Amino acid sequence: MLAALALALLPAAAPGAGCPADLRAGVAGGAEADRARLLELAGQAPLRPWLFQRPSGEAPPPGCGPAPLAAGGGASLEPVQPESFSTLHTGWSDDRNDGALFGGRGLSTQLLAGLRLRWGALSAQVAPLAAWQQNRAWNVPPSLAPGLSPFANPFNVGVIDLPLRMGPTDFWTLDAGRSWVRLDAFGAAAGLSTENLWWGPGLRNALLMSATAAGFPHLFAGTGRPVDVWIGKLEAQLVWGRLAESRWFDANPANDHRLFEALTLGFEPAFAPGLFLGLARVFVFPDDRVRARHWLDPLLQPVFKGMLTSAGSDGSSSDNQLTSLMARWAFPAAGLEIHGEWARDDHAWGITDLLMEPGHSQAWLLGLQKLFPAGERLWRLHAELAHTFEMSPDNPTRGTPVFYTHGAEVHGYTHRGQMLGAGIGPQADAQFLAVDRIEGAGRLGVFAERLVRNERWFYENVAATNPKRHDLQMTFGARGLAALGPLDVEWELALAHRYKPNFGPPATGLEGLLRVRWVPGPGGP
Repeated sequence: MLAALALALLPAAAPGAGCPADLRAGVAGGAEADRARLLELAGQAPLRPWLFQRPSGEAPPPGCGPAPLAAGGGASLEPVQPESFSTLHTGWSDDRNDGALFGGRGLSTQLLAGLRLRWGALSAQVAPLAAWQQNRAWNVPPSLAPGLSPFANPFNVGVIDLPLRMGPTDFWTLDAGRSWVRLDAFGAAAGLSTENLWWGPGLRNALLMSATAAGFPHLFAGTGRPVDVWIGKLEAQLVWGRLAESRWFDANPANDHRLFEALTLGFEPAFAPGLFLGLARVFVFPDDRVRARHWLDPLLQPVFKGMLTSAGSDGSSSDNQLTSLMARWAFPAAGLEIHGEWARDDHAWGITDLLMEPGHSQAWLLGLQKLFPAGERLWRLHAELAHTFEMSPDNPTRGTPVFYTHGAEVHGYTHRGQMLGAGIGPQADAQFLAVDRIEGAGRLGVFAERLVRNERWFYENVAATNPKRHDLQMTFGARGLAALGPLDVEWELALAHRYKPNFGPPATGLEGLLRVRWVPGPGGP
């Protein structure tokens, strides 16, 4: 790991050299997408929305990508770029944007490889992964709730399947990884997939769909690319998936799976070049409460609770609905983009309720990146704020739910014990700032992050007796991305101090990340 990190510090490739990494094999919201967005912001590529990322819908530029292993009869078979990915956390678990891998304390590492088939309008990819997680012990208070695993989350008791440690020992994960089969025809696309998705304009966080959990098995249908509707370009997709429980939540086999449904809409108005708007509407149902009529809820369920025939007098229902509005506005002439996302985890009773309390059960994200030319190089300023914490107001008629949790859907917004939404999790507040030097296909920079966890728990259970015991983490580090011959190397190394981890004694630790991917040159290796 250290040898590869040293190689990554070598100068980046010259501008325009080689081919970009294949987005079909990459992580949604990862380094490949970041590199592509920078090219657009520098005026070297056409602008794209980047609000709803699905790698299987991407294609490499002409002349790039691996050479086919076999071709004939209109079909071709090619390798998926092999990849190794490792994280190091010496102080505590920090599971963010690492997919099926669990970023527990210690070393976690995975390998991914596979094959891709293209035959006319049909395409398929099989790219499984294997991961080993050291999962060392750290200061995690045991859950004492009846019926729950002692490893269940102690700060969101019984309302989210989000263990801070995945059991008592190291473990292996075998996963379908970035696998999919899809049909593209007449501008539409449909398929079956286990790939990670990314919904939202953020570079570090996304409120409703990030790459923190493993990709879940799902069906999808919608546009294959934005469609010109005269006043702008529109993209839409429906998703139906199956979420699973982790091994470390409860012992009830009847609630191990849930139905996930979503509608996503993206729009690029013709009158505002560079502006991209998006809407995501998500429903999560416990399996034992799903009825045939629920399968079209993203299209047919009313927006307001007061119109629901299934809701109780207080507006309660068995499904958890989350809604997100997002926007990205890019100005290539100025090398600037600004973006934001706003979400609610409890839809309003009616229009009056929405107008009176628009911030009820909300989360939000704001960010920007700005490029500064410096000869043949560019400097980037990247800043992002993410907030998933709302205090419960003194309101006798309505409590404020913890974002990502629901009274009837007790597993929360998770899959196999990892967050579907922002990796910072519920009850969190984060600020991130980075400066990167960009040259050719590489970058080298420094960053700082402030992250506070479990804030609702703090104010309700700790603040009265210990008002200065926030679970605060400060992180300072360096990061880079380099093209080294046929390899793409991404790395991070940081020093982090957590003042009151899980409201216990302070701790300091190293945080590391290393991703190495084989990237062939034009036409092959």
